[in-house]
Amino acid sequence: LEQNSSHGIYQNFYSPAGTATFSPREMENLARLSEVISQCVIRHRDLTTPRIAPGRPPSRDEVARLLADRAPTLAPRELEVCSGIVTGYTTEAIALNLGIAQNSVATYRKRAYAKLGICSQHELFLLCLDGRATPPPS
Repeated sequence: LEQNSSHGIYQNFYSPAGTATFSPREMENLARLSEVISQCVIRHRDLTTPRIAPGRPPSRDEVARLLADRAPTLAPRELEVCSGIVTGYTTEAIALNLGIAQNSVATYRKRAYAKLGICSQHELFLLCLDGRATPPPS
């Protein structure tokens, strides 16, 4: 399905019960829909496969990329603040790293949480690391 993928994706189709093969019309329909089906399978894989390798802490850049993919409405500062939170930085450390006030960190966090439809750090962790949670539609 993908030329540059390091892992193959296989799709299996089964004929209806009691028949050994697909009819010519069914084969024609499968051929016609194969590109759409393939793109759906790839999208499903992308949404359900964790992008952060298990067994090691994620970097701020990895978390920022993941969040940017899942919530493209987040502003750059909101991404930086959220990635700092997920990677274990305190509000003070995030403020020092970004050269902004701690109150600004809190403001960016509140804005990001509102855009993500979450209320807590725990929900932010689920969104980034669990791979099952998704932000509300924009």
